[in-house]
Amino acid sequence: MDGPDADVPRTGADASASAGACTGTREARRTEAGREEEGREEEGREEAGEEEGGQEEGRQEAGKEEGSEEEGREKASEEEGREAAGPEESGPEGEEDRPQESRQEEREVSPAQRPGPPGRFSTRPSRPDSMRLYLAAAAIAAAACSTSPAPSAPAPAPAELTAEFQQQFQRSANDWNRGELDAFMSDYARDSLTSFVASGHLRFGYDRIREGYASQFAPGARRDSLRFEEFHVRVLSPTLALVNARYILHRDGATSSSGPFTLVMERQADGWKILHDHTHSDPR
Repeated sequence: MDGPDADVPRTGADASASAGACTGTREARRTEAGREEEGREEEGREEAGEEEGGQEEGRQEAGKEEGSEEEGREKASEEEGREAAGPEESGPEGEEDRPQESRQEEREVSPAQRPGPPGRFSTRPSRPDSMRLYLAAAAIAAAACSTSPAPSAPAPAPAELTAEFQQQFQRSANDWNRGELDAFMSDYARDSLTSFVASGHLRFGYDRIREGYASQFAPGARRDSLRFEEFHVRVLSPTLALVNARYILHRDGATSSSGPFTLVMERQADGWKILHDHTHSDPR
């Protein structure tokens, strides 16, 4: 015999209970699906946050690299400034030979913590300074030698200069007597302002003075013999002198012309030269 519930049909209550169970199952599934979706969204947000964090970290790294490049440019500028300033602003000897990292570490140490290298406060200049000082001294000495005028010779004593002029004009008289015009004219300064006064006439210039003498040295011209005497010399400066003397022209033992003359003489590179000649003839 069958059990008591075998053929009992299901009632509406049972159907409702079954439907409710199905509904609960679907709600549970939706809830679980919602939780999974929320989990995935949270996971996506976390991944997005991590990606933004990676981007921020990348920007920070780029900023650090830019800062390092800027620091490198500043260091290079400082090195150029020290090189342009010379050895007085540069570090102690041998600093340029140390690696860049070593110099950077030393700059990061405070002056109170960093011990001074040997010779930092020594008064002896370093080798580059010594060379620069030597070259500067040599340049100053060379400039002084090239620009300073040569010390002038002291003014000669009147007696010594008188003897010198007597010898010079004895040679001039010999040139006259031999008929050597250019040799005779060599006592005059070759200048356009060299002047000559005689017989009331004034001539300027070496060439015009030579023209005045030329007729007496022409071929066949007869010249009386010449000598000089009675020299009186006044020293005006180491390079200037005033000469007073007499000329005498004579022929066959008789004086044909004579008279005093005054010369302004200048000592030039090739000897004493006549700047001005004023000759006067004695009355006959």
